[in-house]
This record gives sequence, structure tokens and C-alpha cells, in this order.
Amino acid sequence: MKKRVLSALLALPMLLTTAPAAYAAEPATQSGGAEIDWPEPTCTVDYKPQSDTVSCEFVEETGDAPAKLVYTIQEGAEGDQVLELSKLADALADTVQYPGDAAQFDIEIHNESGNSYRYKPGSFTLASADTSGMEQSELLPVLGYDGQWIPFRFTSSMVSNQMLKDLFNTSSVNISLEQIVTLYDTLAEEGYDSLTNYFVAWYNKKNSTDYASFDAIMAVAPAFFEDIQKGNAMKFSCTAEQFTELEEAHPEVMRWAYFPSGKGPGDTFQLKWPESGLQTAGYDGWYQSMFAFAFGDDMANLSTSSSGHTSCHERGVGDYMEGTDLWEQTDAYFRGDGQALAPESGSVLSYSGKWALDGPCIRNAYANYEFSFYGSITLEEVGPVTITPVDMTLYIGGESDYWEDFAEEPLPAANSETPEARLPAPHFYVDGGTLTDDQLKELTFHGTGEDGTEKSWKLVPYGGDGEEQATGEDGRKIWDIVSTDPSEPDASCLYFEDPECTISAATDNIEENQSTHLYATVSVGDSNTSGAGNNNLYAMADGQKYNLDYGVGTLTIRSVTNDATGGEPYTFDAIHSAHSTVEAAAGDTAAAETATDGGSNAGVVAPAGTEYTVNGHENWAMVGDEQPSILFDDVLSSYELDGGAESEVGQTMLEKAVIDNADALGLDNPNGRQYESKYFDLVDAGDGNVWVKADRQLVIYWPYPDGITYETAGSYDFDVFHFTGLHREYTTSGEVQAMVNQAAANINNEKGGAASNKTLSLQVEEVVLTEHGIQLIVDQDRYGFSPFVLSWAKKDTGGGDHGGTTYYTLRYESNGGTKYDSERYRRNTLVELDKQPVREGYTFTGWYADKALTEPIDDIRMTSNKTVYAGWERTGVPERLNGDDHFAYIIGRDDGLVHPEATITRAEVATIFFRLLTDEARAEYLTETSPFADVAPDAWYATAVATMEAMGIVEGRAPAVFDPDAPITRGEFAAIAARFDSAPYDGADRFTDIGGHWAAEYINQAAVKGWVEGQPDGSFAPDRSISRAEAMTLVNRVLGRLPETADDLLDGMITWPDNPPDAWYYLAVQEATNSHDYGRKADTVHETWTGLQPVEDWTRYEQ
Repeated sequence: MKKRVLSALLALPMLLTTAPAAYAAEPATQSGGAEIDWPEPTCTVDYKPQSDTVSCEFVEETGDAPAKLVYTIQEGAEGDQVLELSKLADALADTVQYPGDAAQFDIEIHNESGNSYRYKPGSFTLASADTSGMEQSELLPVLGYDGQWIPFRFTSSMVSNQMLKDLFNTSSVNISLEQIVTLYDTLAEEGYDSLTNYFVAWYNKKNSTDYASFDAIMAVAPAFFEDIQKGNAMKFSCTAEQFTELEEAHPEVMRWAYFPSGKGPGDTFQLKWPESGLQTAGYDGWYQSMFAFAFGDDMANLSTSSSGHTSCHERGVGDYMEGTDLWEQTDAYFRGDGQALAPESGSVLSYSGKWALDGPCIRNAYANYEFSFYGSITLEEVGPVTITPVDMTLYIGGESDYWEDFAEEPLPAANSETPEARLPAPHFYVDGGTLTDDQLKELTFHGTGEDGTEKSWKLVPYGGDGEEQATGEDGRKIWDIVSTDPSEPDASCLYFEDPECTISAATDNIEENQSTHLYATVSVGDSNTSGAGNNNLYAMADGQKYNLDYGVGTLTIRSVTNDATGGEPYTFDAIHSAHSTVEAAAGDTAAAETATDGGSNAGVVAPAGTEYTVNGHENWAMVGDEQPSILFDDVLSSYELDGGAESEVGQTMLEKAVIDNADALGLDNPNGRQYESKYFDLVDAGDGNVWVKADRQLVIYWPYPDGITYETAGSYDFDVFHFTGLHREYTTSGEVQAMVNQAAANINNEKGGAASNKTLSLQVEEVVLTEHGIQLIVDQDRYGFSPFVLSWAKKDTGGGDHGGTTYYTLRYESNGGTKYDSERYRRNTLVELDKQPVREGYTFTGWYADKALTEPIDDIRMTSNKTVYAGWERTGVPERLNGDDHFAYIIGRDDGLVHPEATITRAEVATIFFRLLTDEARAEYLTETSPFADVAPDAWYATAVATMEAMGIVEGRAPAVFDPDAPITRGEFAAIAARFDSAPYDGADRFTDIGGHWAAEYINQAAVKGWVEGQPDGSFAPDRSISRAEAMTLVNRVLGRLPETADDLLDGMITWPDNPPDAWYYLAVQEATNSHDYGRKADTVHETWTGLQPVEDWTRYEQ
């Protein structure tokens, strides 16, 4: 006989997947030589190899100790891990003999990987089998083999309730009476009075025999069975010799044998034939045939892919096992909610199980197959939960009471007995992988303190729940880690000099007034010897343990000059104005009085309603009662010309850059002026001087230099220059000098680009002298805070500017629109940008301060030579006009001429726009009836005028008078064009002579779109008649029908004797009088003709 290895199942929620051998055994035969037609092993099974980071040791059964597999997930393993069970399967296969038999085993999982795992959903299912091309007679054995879909535990009704449940999707665990009746009725209809009779008929057909009864089939070895004692329900007892003879001489009988208690001499065995035998019978070829016969097409309900079948993925094979209690216990133990009792890092997980035999894979079903076995468990890596301190920027010298409960000194600061009070409270990002925000709120952290006590912490959304929770720049939510015991300290940070967090932070570099970057990691313990603090730290969520990882945050520390000498840094609380606009706040003298302490110090006044965010993060708002302060500090020593001690004249690099660029800055006699360099920023002084940002412009007050008061300030010429982008993160003179040079090379951001607090430029600030100091406006959304230079000099006697008056040039770059001459203005003049250029095919969007058109402006302060840039957007075709099809809408007159310089009548204009309607618009409004008495019903233009009046596009000159033959005026034509566009005009008149004119708004509206232009003197002449050429030009602009040169036209087009190529209107007339195909040029405005089309016949509307 071929080796008959039994297919088996673990009595756990994991499946052993079998891989068939590369061949099938030779078919067995019945007595008399009849072959048994076993299906070929045509299915294949995917094999899942064990992870190479898992070692496995098999320990054989010894005494009372069952066989055991010991797995070790090795250090450094990443991702999911597969534990392969073939050693266990091979060892236990021969110990399992019959349905319901089981062998005990143990499994140990040693997790030394540093990761935590849980049992992956679906990890205990068999691989899918490929059953394509198989016959129905082969299908059921394969399905039973490939995923254990078909259960074979039978009830006393002798039919498998679970099989019928899967086949017919019944909701009852037990078989319904209807199903039993269906089975037996089908048999009866075919002349069979029992399953036994059906089996006899099937057996004869299958084996080409002619047995008359069940007993006759049993008589295949009559002499042998005479010596075997027969008990009830076809149970037999045999001696050792009889057993050997049975096994070796009668394999065709042996394959129907069932051994309830063991296999050996004296054991009882049972022949598994119908009626009484079905209670423990397996699933044989005849049974397969019976179901196909009884239920016909319903066999199609059996799926051939385990991947989508609920019995594999939701119930698992335990549903089909005899030991349902064991299944329920193991299911609850291992799977539960899919997260419980996973092997955490450093743990050893042990459990016991049973190797059980059940279902279709018993030896009678596969007597002629040889199988190798493997089973697998897939462990899914969980976590870790990663905690990362949020990056923050601060200035030395702030205060914070957050650290008072901590014994460690996360950052010893210079010249302070309470170093912890100099840093802001830490906040954290928490990455829980697949954990949701709601689960994170329930997440807890656990550890053992140095005193051996258990400690725990929880997460609290920083800033508030829901949308109020603060988020960082990348959108990650910010959390606080607080102790679950209010008497214990919350999570803090430890600080290091290196990103790897190996060198504890010191203050040597900070004492030198330089900026530095420190690296923060989480501390939740009582010691500063490690980044983690307590021992045995882990996180818990929904009963699942997670390892903890610690990300590294960057703490950017910006020094202040006074801190190094033991003095107090210059920070002054912000005061909120009662007014909500910066203009009104600038005039709020009461707020200024409080902010500057009567003008004795620097100050900041914020408009009412100003909100503040931390570190520039848009959604990280300041919380609590803290108010921001203005930091008003000297520049660092690294800004001094010699990089250390002051130079002879006390100049900084900033002041020298101002002097070197005096001409571009409009500064007279720069070497005869005095200078003062200061560094401004906005901080939260109550939270460690962390950097904050206002959402509105702020009013800043700079105290007058020594010896100058508000009363004497008028005798001085003051200028303020802002070096943007130079934050205190450059630690050497070389770095600072390079940044200063870049800023000075970009005066007033003339290089363009969006302004931000990282833009390196040298800006001239507008200043106002007030009784509380020199006032300037700072916008943190544009250039923000950084170093400023104040320059002043006494004016010439007589109150004039010393050195004469300085003028600057304002140049207009119209970018293809109306050209304007440059203009000269006195220094500091505020110029209103009220010019409205026109460009063919475009709509003017306003003036911009930069070439990139990112900074729209309405006015500009002349602090240097300036250029403003016109912005444009492509003008679209009004939706009711046909801009897609370029057909001729002018067809000339009977004399063969087009008469471009003749006037055009009101009827002709109405007809032009009627022809240019979209088909849908024309059909919607088409009518031959108008309210005008002077439009005869049979006039060639009657339909056009009536339709355009119905649309509200044309109007009469009186209620019943259209005046069709009168020349149309420029104002009337502009009104018709403008009525196709619904956008109202809001602004000053664009022409000098339209004020109060009935068509003024229409003219302005059409001018904005670039459809009409004025006269050279700035007028429009609204009441002057318009020529046919002017009308065609305007219509072409409205429709975007714009050839650029004569080269864009085609030979063979219609030409006109009175439209010479050198006429100003040549292209417009040709475009209006020729039907053609076209393509857009690279500028997307102009067109090139690609083909000529016949002229449209409009006479159908002119009868």
C-alpha cells in the first residue's frame, strides 16, 4: 500500500494547509479487479514559507510531556512573521487514527525581536486551491481538502447538517425537515426506498458489478468475516492476526473501516456504510455522487476559492470539529477581538493544543493520495506607538511653571537657579499606526518607577477636543501626556546636543549668545539617565500591549544678548486695542500708552480679536491666559563687523549694509547719520519665550533714541530698515555676513516671489512719529520679525530735509497692456495705483509688487525706485455667444464691398449678435414679434431685432421706437456687448467723458473685459457713431477671434477691394467675413486658420 498520511487539523483557530504530492498513487481495485475511479490530484495549494527571522526547534514527546515546537522571533525582525508547523504535522500525523482522535502538543513563541505582534486576522486559514478544469465528481473532495468548507459530522438523521447549511444557506444549525424530505423524495421518485438501496445501485454501476443487496457487497470476503465477531451497528472485533490480514489482504474493505478507540489487536472497528454507519462515516465517492444526483444544479453553490468563503474566514474549521468546546475555548483565547494576548516584545507565549482528525481528509477519502503537510500561523506586527516631542523655537529668558515637579534638569540654563523654568512645556505627536483618534484618547502608558511602584499616563488633546485640538505644520495632532495620578509629574523631555540623543545638552554654546538646536526625547520617569525614564514602559489600547518608540524633536533655542550678562531680556506684554483694524489700532493712544509705559519702552498693540499660534503652526493656538510679548533685543555679537567685540564706530553688519546701499534705499549722507540695530520677535514669555505668531498686522513702537523726545523728534529724519529672514539660527559671523549680503541684494524684494518670514530681503519700512515712540506696522504673514535698523539724523536748519529732497521713479510694467510713462515722486510719497490698463483678450486683475504676481497692491510707498506689474486673466466668451465656431457674421453689401469705414446701423448690429448666438440660446428666445412700431414684420432684420429684444440685449430709443436704420453709437454698442456678461462693474469710471452717461456702467464693464478702448486723450466718445470696422473689432474681441498677423490667414479666403492689407482693420475684417477652422497659438489668445469653410446662409431668418 501507499503510505496513507492523514490530513489533520489543529484544534485551534489555525489550519494546517496540505500540499499534494507531485503524483497520485496507482488506483486501488475491488475484489474481482474492478478499479475505483479516484479523482486525479489536479489542485495546487499556495505555500507560505516560514519567515527567515524565525528559528524553530521541535522537541519530541517524552513521558508526560507532549511534543513541542519552540519558535524564536529573532532580534531585528520586521513586519509580519510566519510560523510554519510542518515539523509538528509530520510528527503527529501517524498518531491520529480516526475521526475525533487527537494528539496533544505544545507551542512556545519566544519574542526577541523588539516588536510586538498579534494574530493576524485570517492567519489560520488554508491556502486557496486551483480547481479550474475539474469535473463535478472531483470537486467536493478538493473543496474538503482546500479549506475545510464541507463538514462531515453527521446527526442521527444521517445527513450532515453543516453541509446542508453551507449548500443551502439555511439559518438553522439543524437540518430542516424540508431538506430531509427533499433528499428522500428525490430518491423515492427514482425508485429507491432508502439510502442503502441507492448505495447498492451506485456501487454496482461504479464497479460494473451486480450485487443484489448490501449484505452481498459485504460478502466480498465472506470467509474472513465469518471469523470476526459482529456486534451492533456493524461493529467488529478482531485479533491481531485478523487485523493484519484485514489491513494487508483486503485494503478495499479496510478503507471503509473506522477505529473509534485505536488501531490494533482486539480493537473494535466499524464498517462505515449507510444507515447505522453514517453517524460516524466520512465522505466517500458515492456520497458525492448522491448529492449531485439529489440536488442537481444546487451543487453550483459550492465555491472553489476559500478566500471569500465565510466558513474559512469567519467560522474557521473549528465549527466542523467534534470537540466544539475546545474550539470555543481556543477561539476566545487566541482570536477574541483580534488583538488580545499577542506575543509582546521580550515575552514567551505558551499554549497547548490538540492535533485532531475530522472532516473529509480521513484515510477512506484519500486512500490513494500521498500528501505532505504544512501549517502556518501568521503574526501581524503591531505598533509600536511612537511618541515624538513637537519641534519648538524659543528665546532664552522665559518663564514656565511646568517643570517644577521634575527632579531631572532637562536643560541646565546659564545663570539661573531654576533652569527648568526657562523652557516651554513640552507637547507631543503620538503615532499609533492603525489606532484611531478615539482609540488614542483611551491609550495609556505604563511603567515601573525607580521605587518599584507602577505608574501610568494618558493622552489629552492639546488645545481641546475635536477641531479645537492643535495640529503641527504637517497636520499631525498634538497631545499632552499627563499622569493618571494628579500627584505625579506628567511626561517631560530630555535634551541632547546630537540627533541620536547620546550627548546630554550643556549650555556652553548658549552662553556665547549663539543659537543652537537641541534634540528632545520623551521622559516619563524619575531619572535623566535615559531617554525613556521608567523601566518596562509600554502602551495599552483595547487590551493590546504596544511597544514604545521615541521620535526626536528639535528644540531651536535663540539667544538674547542680555541673558548672557545676567540681565533681564527685553520683553514687553502685548496690549490689545479696542479697535479691530490695524489702522484704528495704530491710532489707539490709550493702548499705546499702556504698551509703552508712557513711551519709556518698546511696545506692541494688537487689533481686537487678534489670535496667536505657536511656532507659526496655523492650527496650534495659544491656550490659557497667556498673552504674547514683544522681544526687543540688541543684535548678537556675531552681527558685529569683527565678529566679536564692537568695532571703533560700533557698526554692525546690518548698519554697514544700509550705508553701502544708501542710494538704492534713498538715504542721503549715510555716513553722517546715526544707527541703532535691534531684534524684534513675538513670544509667549509665560511659556518659556516660545515663538508665537499673530494672525493680523501689529503696531510696533520703537523708543526714541537717547536725547530725543516726541517734542524734538520733528527735527530729525528717521528711517527704519528691516532685514527679513535673518532669524537667530546663524551662529558664526561668516554665516551672518552671507545672509546679510543676500538680503541687501534684494531690496524691497525686487527679485519677486512670495513674501514670507524666510525671504531674505532689505525692506524700507514706513514710520510714523508718535508721542509713544516711532511707530511701524509689522505683518507676520509677510516678512514677520527679525533684525531692524533705525537710522536718524538732524534735519537741516529751517526744517528741510538735509542734503536736499530725494525723488524716486515709479515704472509701470503692463505686461502687454496699455503702456504708461514712468513717474517721479518725492521720497516716502504714497502713490495710489488707479491706472486701469487694457489688453486684447484679457481682463485686468490689478497691480502687483513683484514679477511673479503674488503680492497684489493698491498703493505703493516710494522709499526707493519701484516697479509695479499688471496682472491679467484670459477673458472668456460669454456663455450665450458662440465662440467655438468661427463663421462669417458679416457678408458685405450688394456692391461687392464691405465698407469698413461706413457707419453701422442699429439693425445691422442686432443682426450680427443674433447670428453669433449659440444654437441653444437662439432657439430659446427665437421670436418674430417685437414691441417696436418701426420694425415691420417683413423687414429683413425683424426676427433678429425681436429675438435680441426678448433676450434683453437690445433696447429701443423710446418704448415703441427702435430706430433700426440709425447709426449705432459707441455707447450703445458697448452696452449690447456688456449685457452678455453678468459681472457688475465696481470702481471709478475708466474714461474721462462718461460720468453721468446712461451707458457708463456698461462702458466700464466692457472696458474691464478688454472689449472696448478709449481715445488717446482718455475719453471714450460714447455718443459718437461707430464704424463697421470698429464694430467688427469689438465683436472679435468679445468672441476671442483674434488672428495676430496676416500669416495666420489662408490663401483662397474672401477678400475685399476696400480692405487693403495695410489698413488698421484688415485682420478684423477678414476674421469677420470668412468662415474657417482654426487652432490656438502658444499664447492661448491668438489663432491661426487651418481651413476654410463655406459662408453660413442666414436668409432663412430674413424672409
